[in-house]
Amino acid sequence: MTWLFIEAEDVWFFRDTRSFGRGEDHVAGCLFPPFPATVAGAIRARVIGEHPHWEQNAFNNGSDTDLFNRIGKPDDLGPYFRLRGPFLARRMADGTIHQYYPLPKDTFFEDVEESQFGVLRPHNLDGLNTNWETGAETCAPLWPPKGERKDGVEEDYWLSPIAVEFYQQQEKFSATPKNEFYIYEERTGIARDWRTRRAEKHMLYLARFVRPKPNTGLLVWVANEVQLPESGWLSLGGESRAARFQRIEESQVRLSDKFITTGKQRLKVILLTPSYFQEGWRPQGGDWSKVGLPAGAKLRATALGRPLVVSGWDIARGPQKPLRTFVPAGSVYYFEWNEPLQTELEPSQITFTEEGPGGHYHRLGLGQILLADWDWEP
Repeated sequence: MTWLFIEAEDVWFFRDTRSFGRGEDHVAGCLFPPFPATVAGAIRARVIGEHPHWEQNAFNNGSDTDLFNRIGKPDDLGPYFRLRGPFLARRMADGTIHQYYPLPKDTFFEDVEESQFGVLRPHNLDGLNTNWETGAETCAPLWPPKGERKDGVEEDYWLSPIAVEFYQQQEKFSATPKNEFYIYEERTGIARDWRTRRAEKHMLYLARFVRPKPNTGLLVWVANEVQLPESGWLSLGGESRAARFQRIEESQVRLSDKFITTGKQRLKVILLTPSYFQEGWRPQGGDWSKVGLPAGAKLRATALGRPLVVSGWDIARGPQKPLRTFVPAGSVYYFEWNEPLQTELEPSQITFTEEGPGGHYHRLGLGQILLADWDWEP
């Protein structure tokens, strides 16, 4: 496998899908980290750009066997292309790359000044029901310790590999605010008349760019078959902003320690990248075995973020892609089984996303997860 560390040469622009056009809205938002398909597209474009004897028709129909095996064709990823991420990461003083994890949605402030957080737990409260379908009576609300009100978290925070270990054990932990890793910059522009190329009146707008701090970037896992060089350049995001990448040895990548699942009866699934479900926030029919969990998984509680709405331009077919909603990174699902698990679960092998129209969502990096313990609030 190949780990890549991608750094910005200037600023990046990853537009969100809020309406932005002539007279509609004057602010173009920015999504960071970018949607996984954005990074996958940049990597595939890089492979195309350096491919000898490039021929458009051969790529379109997959007759260029070498290229098809590496990145597929416009509407098909081929047999080997696969990506995990992108994940926020930082290069440390010793040269290692540390992955950082989005703050799970089931947390609360223990100490705002010290950026200390606690973890909510499900609570069985008599008389509290929901109108959810299929097993809804088993779902419980998340409850703070002793039922005392706790402040939620609005700003983005990130967990180090060490902080993740405390979170996984339901203990207090520290997190780092986003400003330690990146900041947003707003730049002003004005629309132009496409015929005269002159500025139009009353058409000022703001575009929000992201500027990663030094040694901060994106960590991505890519299948070896893609055959990327040791280092190079990418055109990434809106305006084809420059990024440089470097291959990183697995021994130099610091992730959270392996979480042992054998013998456990309750597990939390935390999304590290967005996930797609046909029923919005769950697989069709509520069957969680469809997304890689062992049979018999019962959903006991959830902590979901605001739906992420994603669209884009369909290069293969021409028109704009339809808007689809995704469960955002940081969302948490609480599962329970009737009996302790007998086999070890590998997060990298769980496809915690449905494929949906067009397919290949998991191979594009969606549905990446972290596992953790949970218990009932007494």
